Amino acid sequence: MAFNVRPGGNHISVQVPQTVVSGDLVRRGDLVGIAEIDATLGDDGNYYTTLAVEGVAVVPTEDDFNAGDAVYTADAGPGLVEAVADGEGAKPVGIATHDSADGKVWLKLVPNVTVVIPEP
Repeated sequence: MAFNVRPGGNHISVQVPQTVVSGDLVRRGDLVGIAEIDATLGDDGNYYTTLAVEGVAVVPTEDDFNAGDAVYTADAGPGLVEAVADGEGAKPVGIATHDSADGKVWLKLVPNVTVVIPEP
């Protein structure tokens, strides 16, 4: 029997720009998470970080959020992005757990993938 499902999945290693530091909100295509470590040079000459894709985090924002509001990223990256209320190309990343203050918002990371199931 093949072992097709692995435990975990709440941390993922991804290629990022050299400037990514621990705590940054990072978007790589449709994958969004919080950098757990500073970008580290790999053997292949590219930089990598480990993203937390589950949990609660605090990220920078210029927008105002109330607890319960959806939080998005506006940029497809790769690399550091900012939390926004909505916008062109925005991707949902989580739900605000507190009202925003001091240019930051606490959010619950929410995995979100749009899956289209064809009609039978």
